[in-house]
Amino acid sequence: MQERNTLTTSDPTLQGHSLLAVNKRGISFLDHVTKVVLQEFPYGMIVSTRMLRSQDGKQFFDIKLGSLLQQAILRCETPCGREIGPLLRKYINLWAEQQKELDEETYGITHGLSYL
Repeated sequence: MQERNTLTTSDPTLQGHSLLAVNKRGISFLDHVTKVVLQEFPYGMIVSTRMLRSQDGKQFFDIKLGSLLQQAILRCETPCGREIGPLLRKYINLWAEQQKELDEETYGITHGLSYL
């Protein structure tokens, strides 16, 4: 049985159970025993997220990574999917707002485009 605070992913480099760390720089997958960072993804690499539920009640969330030209989907299974999805969206929206402000300060650019 899967521990409540761990998840499994579709990424072959993240074998077994992992921990997901969400912070102001992006998301990280950690080894659930040693807490060593296995992979990191800054918010600029996250194209979108979505929540899924299988017929047997398992919760998943997909993270679409990459650019508009080249993308990969990382599917994560966790019983905490309902909490993780909204949390990631809040962090991504905050990051996008900070990027917009940085663009305006750096380049004097104001635009109506949204990062999400």
